[in-house]
Amino acid sequence: MIGFWKRNGAQADEQKAVQQSDKGVSFGLGESAQVELINQARHLTLEVGASVAQALAAMESSGTSRLLLVQSGRVHLDISENASPLELGAGQVVSCMASGCPLLERLHVQERSVLLCLSESALSQLQDSTQTLLLRQGQAFAAQANAALFAAADKAEARYLQLSDALFRSMETGEVQFAESDAVTQVVKRIPRLPLASVELLRTLTDENSTHAQVAELVHQDPALTAQLLKAINSPAYSLGQSVTDASQAVSLLGFEGVYQIIMAESLRKSLPDNEQFRNSYQRALMLSHIAFALAQATGKGRPAEVSTIALLHDLGRVVIALLVRQNPSFKGVIRQVHPGVVGARLLKDWQLPEAVWRAIEVQHYPEFAMPARLPQDQLIPAALMYISGWVLDGMQKRETTALFMPEYQRVLGMKPVDVDTCWEQILKPRLKQRRNALPVVLKNWLEQSD
Repeated sequence: MIGFWKRNGAQADEQKAVQQSDKGVSFGLGESAQVELINQARHLTLEVGASVAQALAAMESSGTSRLLLVQSGRVHLDISENASPLELGAGQVVSCMASGCPLLERLHVQERSVLLCLSESALSQLQDSTQTLLLRQGQAFAAQANAALFAAADKAEARYLQLSDALFRSMETGEVQFAESDAVTQVVKRIPRLPLASVELLRTLTDENSTHAQVAELVHQDPALTAQLLKAINSPAYSLGQSVTDASQAVSLLGFEGVYQIIMAESLRKSLPDNEQFRNSYQRALMLSHIAFALAQATGKGRPAEVSTIALLHDLGRVVIALLVRQNPSFKGVIRQVHPGVVGARLLKDWQLPEAVWRAIEVQHYPEFAMPARLPQDQLIPAALMYISGWVLDGMQKRETTALFMPEYQRVLGMKPVDVDTCWEQILKPRLKQRRNALPVVLKNWLEQSD
């Protein structure tokens, strides 16, 4: 057995443990190189269940570990709940064991073990050939560990996609069947419709053969639409700083799309119950409609006015849900599991709104649990615009955001994957500034605060 140089003080007991457990462990080194290694390394004796990460952290005053060598015992590297751990026995080397290394947190002692820890400075004191050999061994194990982690991740992703598909099929059939039930049909018939003129305006807008001049003329010719527009545009909610007295002036200040958004927003507000819950829902829908409009313009995907309308009406199903719960209080837990978009689409279909609008509202929540390939392709662009716009709005309002497939849906719109702040500053803010007069006060304030 190789003799060890004697050390003084607190290391004596650890040195004795190393000597007693050293039989046959060479790490592929010659005898002199082993002596050099043993005297440069820190020795760590761990009992079963001890935390390798914590033990190494306690040694960091002597330099962060660059290599970790198993002198004796057995250590496991946990891969995942559904995969067998990798075992490190005597003679094996792990590299990159710095604090915060993903591998470090996954190491667990399975039996009493003696570990050798080499800091960067200690490693540099060894012969070049010894350094090269140990680093290669450590990198080989790191490659094996990474391969196992990637394989486990692939299995987890495949399992998730299976669950996602099952959820998708369940929602696609179950929720739609619920929306077509007699109970929902009866409730839908009791909800005040959007004004006929607003519906006609929407139909004209979504007709690809219509021109802006035709839509503007429709507003001019309908006194009810003109009155609705002027009342809204002169309210504190828009704060234009001047009195607007006719539709032509409104179009000049806000543009055709701005006038249309105000009319549709006011029509929606009249269809909602007048309580705090639905006032908040209306305010969110209003802001979302402007963000979605700007995102459609910036990406060149979808029709801005159409996606703006989808955003305005996307939450209208909450009215249906509220009435269903009021009629069937014993089943409120079940009823509230249905996404408002599904019953909202049923309502808008009954109102004879364009199919492109209510279909998009029906599938608006699919991006939360399904990859883009699972969505109906004719609704993919509106769904992506809604998903990303809602994510940005949540981020701006400091709400917790969960967006598992955000990069995939950003790519659908031709975007590079970006975070909320970048999306707001670089993509949305420049477009919103161009339509500043048409924005509600809340969004105007956001623009000023972020300048």
